[in-house]
Amino acid sequence: MDFHPFYRDGAYLVASFDVVSDGAQRLIPVPAPFNGWDSAFSSGADFGAFMLVDPATKTRCHPLKMYTEFVENWVPALDHGMTGRGYIYYPAPADNVSSVTLEAENLGQVGNILIT
Repeated sequence: MDFHPFYRDGAYLVASFDVVSDGAQRLIPVPAPFNGWDSAFSSGADFGAFMLVDPATKTRCHPLKMYTEFVENWVPALDHGMTGRGYIYYPAPADNVSSVTLEAENLGQVGNILIT
């Protein structure tokens, strides 16, 4: 996965990323491995394994759910060498926060993702 700088959209933060298939087999990004965090907050989200963390306050944000749907797109199945663009909406951190950490359940974390 390649993460792009995140950006604000009003009261929300948009996480933008590319999923790259570099293996020999066809990659089907959802539901596994990105749907994790078996919780009431993000259960059912295609990218529910992704949680944002404010490095200063340690505030954790799950993907945004509006009514019955999560505000995210799906990434199609990818053959070797293909790339698919994904996005997820989150509640935005305070205006003075200029970067966040993205934690992915069972996949690790990416720190210092810029907010533009």
